[in-house]
Amino acid sequence: MKIKKILAVISAFMMSVSVCASVVPANAASGWKTAYQNKLSSLSSSLSDYRYCLYDVDSDGIPEMFLAGELSPVMMYTYQDGTAKQVLSGKLSTAIAQKMTYLYNKNSYLADASYNIYFGNSEIVLKDYSGDVEDHFMLFYGYENGVLTPKSYYEGDFSEDSSSASKLYFHDGDSVTKISETEYTQISSKLYSSYSTVESSNNYKLTNFTPFNAFPDEVSTELTEADLKAKAAVHGTVKFFEYHDYDGNGEKEAFAVISEKDSDYDVIKHVYFIDAKGNETAMPENFNNMFIESETTYAECSDQHSFLGFDIGAGGSGWQSLLYGVKDNIPYELNLSRKIQGFYKNANGDGFYTTVDKFTDDGHLYIDTPLTYSDGQFYIAAAADEPTNPTEASSSGSKGDINNDGEINAKDAALILVYAAEVGAGNFSGTIEEYVNSH
Repeated sequence: MKIKKILAVISAFMMSVSVCASVVPANAASGWKTAYQNKLSSLSSSLSDYRYCLYDVDSDGIPEMFLAGELSPVMMYTYQDGTAKQVLSGKLSTAIAQKMTYLYNKNSYLADASYNIYFGNSEIVLKDYSGDVEDHFMLFYGYENGVLTPKSYYEGDFSEDSSSASKLYFHDGDSVTKISETEYTQISSKLYSSYSTVESSNNYKLTNFTPFNAFPDEVSTELTEADLKAKAAVHGTVKFFEYHDYDGNGEKEAFAVISEKDSDYDVIKHVYFIDAKGNETAMPENFNNMFIESETTYAECSDQHSFLGFDIGAGGSGWQSLLYGVKDNIPYELNLSRKIQGFYKNANGDGFYTTVDKFTDDGHLYIDTPLTYSDGQFYIAAAADEPTNPTEASSSGSKGDINNDGEINAKDAALILVYAAEVGAGNFSGTIEEYVNSH
């Protein structure tokens, strides 16, 4: 089975170069221009049909350089140690080809295959250029400081008729999973919509250095709020988009909540964190098709850290509050997230509270319960001699197992909430162990 040669496709609009939030040293800025010019000058006579473009893949303020010919594979260079270092030659190496075990075993010439290069979000994706059923692959790499880090691979071929199944596979580390045509097509579609390429026919000749002069030596522009929101919109309907400096580092980032309409309800599907450079992190899910039941609460704390909270539920009288924060540009879900009902400031705006739902003969009794804050986490405010962290345990049970039923779950967290409310209301003054034993 033949391997298709590609017409290198890198889209014209990518000539708008991405930039980062840090300032590039002047010597580095001037150095990459000289290094790339020297490389292009040395190639111009032998690669007369080639064009080049610049794009800052890892947002470090120094662009990568892409070379592509009309009927030739795409090559990629980066600036390193004062020279233009080749990162990709335009051909799959044997080492890379062998990772795609199905295609390589079927056709060992895969190591000579050409590919398209897609880039975005500090990632490089190598994809086949095949318009029929033969030899499809997508190889995802992280990219930073001139180094490609393998992330995952997709490979296989589609069936030529309905009587036989397609052979498509997903490689993630050491595991291999067979996937459907629909799954493969969805990944391809996301690749086309979320990443970019450069079109060789519309770029600069090797001897034309105009983009070098246009590209600034020092870059201090970060992506805008609109840029980050556009990235979020790729994933679906953006129900909430909160753009703030969550970790107090001087750069604004965003949390985006993606929902899907179900009758009159907004079903939560995903939560993404997008940093100032546009890098995305998918937060833990397991939302169980719950509905979004509140607006967002944005909490600013004394240590310059801030947090996002909102409620989800199943349409009944109970609900869960999701809480997210950022530390050193790394997003996380707080310990209390999904364990409390409500996250809000009191009427005076001088403290954060949650709600204890105490069911009585007259129905639900919602009790405001104060929260304390320390080092990136919120805790239930309890009596001075009691634990304030809902994952801490009584001395008689295992850590976190408040009701001693052998499991650590939302029942334990709810029990602490009720106990804290009872103590705060003056209805109980004993230890939490005494409270558990008396109820």
